[in-house]
Amino acid sequence: MGNVYLAEHPGLQRRSAIKVLRPELCTDTQLVSRFFTEARAANAIRHPAIVEIYDYGTLTGGAPYITMEYLSGETLAERLRRQPLTMAEALDIAGQIGEGLTAAHRANVIHRDLKPENLFLVDDPANGRVKVKILDFGIAKLQNTFGGMSHKTRTGALMGTPTYMSPEQCRGLREADHRVDIYALGLIVYEMLCGRPPFVSEGVGELVNLHINAPPTPPRQFNASVSGSLQDLVLRALQKDPDARFATMSQMVEALRAEQTLVGQVGVMGVGSTLLGAGAAPPAPAKMRPLPTTLSGRAAEMHQITVPVRRSGRAMPLIITGVVLLGLGGTAAWKWSSGGPTKAAMNPPARAEPVAEPKPPSPASPEVNDVKVELNSEPPGATVQLDGVVIATTPATVRLPATKTPVDLVFALHGFVSTSIKALPSEGLRLNAQLSAVPPAPPVATARPRRLPATHVLQPAPVPKRIVTPDEDIKFAR
Repeated sequence: MGNVYLAEHPGLQRRSAIKVLRPELCTDTQLVSRFFTEARAANAIRHPAIVEIYDYGTLTGGAPYITMEYLSGETLAERLRRQPLTMAEALDIAGQIGEGLTAAHRANVIHRDLKPENLFLVDDPANGRVKVKILDFGIAKLQNTFGGMSHKTRTGALMGTPTYMSPEQCRGLREADHRVDIYALGLIVYEMLCGRPPFVSEGVGELVNLHINAPPTPPRQFNASVSGSLQDLVLRALQKDPDARFATMSQMVEALRAEQTLVGQVGVMGVGSTLLGAGAAPPAPAKMRPLPTTLSGRAAEMHQITVPVRRSGRAMPLIITGVVLLGLGGTAAWKWSSGGPTKAAMNPPARAEPVAEPKPPSPASPEVNDVKVELNSEPPGATVQLDGVVIATTPATVRLPATKTPVDLVFALHGFVSTSIKALPSEGLRLNAQLSAVPPAPPVATARPRRLPATHVLQPAPVPKRIVTPDEDIKFAR
């Protein structure tokens, strides 16, 4: 629709982006109105996840312009093409998008064109994450009036990008409300988790039909590391009936943040972790919670695992320290000390009884024997699941219970097809999973008007010539 210029204020030395509508479009009053909708809508929301508008108006020559903040980074679409996202990154980005749209909906603004190309990622080194900026409110629906103007979309008009349009948008329904943004965010979360949108077609008409009638493929069929609750969240957002989706965007954000918390806990395989910096003394070894497995009469205890975590541009070890138990409603509290768990009473009795330490199991006992197994994948960085629990990220060496029955290990990596390997745990066993990339979605063809061949052009029938005498009667026939 226009050209974007990089500008710098000579006095403040602040950069900004200036979008100017193309001259040949300035005579279209509807386009000019939608161009200014972006400025009015973003200015009405005023949220950190919404691009900031500094000014808008008309140049001397009559061309409308918008001055907005200058962003340095890349769009979500560019990021997904360059490198897949981790589960934690995808949920954090989705949560930020949802928070920005929650503010928009409270200001009675519906975006209606949410897609990866309209989501900008800006590096935030101070917090070790990326900040999301929602762009392009050009076709936003303003449910109230700003400056005496409001947009009204006529029934039957298709507004949006077909890959990310809701069923009610595909039908051209005028009563489409804020839940079209919930559907679009569900599509984007699906794509971040699976590496492709849920509905793909070469034709726009078929794509519209898929949104209206076809159920989406469950995300776990493309990414086995997606939990059941996260899959239910995505499928709820993608319901055809708006009443079956989340009632508000804030409800969806709450569910996304809950999933983000669960992913953080599973990533360290427990609750209560300590991040160690350089020179910090490591804590005493702590016992891991047992793996929920049916391989033997009881689950074997995992040994301590060091997981590399990237923070502030450098890798640091994440050491699991265990779970601190709190006594509820009693007079005694549990505390963790270097000598192990001890019982400390608020009102100590006259005679304190020592806590007997559990004796280690006999090495000869077949129930508690475990073996060292080396896990690798190509490419590396895949999560390894055992009975639905993430036990490691490749490459890694873990200890598994020595059993007489094979175990089923699932290797999952975003953007790749999950692979399952069934093996019998034995000392020194090496497993290497070869992961194949998820086939890219075929590009959505843009509908172009057909031009009829020259043979189809209708030519007027030749009229026969005849000489008419003055005395002859002339009869006209159609």
